Amino acid sequence: MEKLKQSSATTTITSKIQKRLLIIGMLTHNYESKLNQHKNRKKHITRGKSILLLSLIF
Repeated sequence: MEKLKQSSATTTITSKIQKRLLIIGMLTHNYESKLNQHKNRKKHITRGKSILLLSLIF
């Protein structure tokens, strides 16, 4: 019984992380596509900001 509770808790945590990653992915994609509209901007700045966002969320 205890093992069942543990695994369901783990599943919940994993699904929450997956949802969060999905949201981050979507946000990052939207952000980068907006910046790609202004193609002359430096791409490494966006990558840096995405990594910064990821590190702030986790």
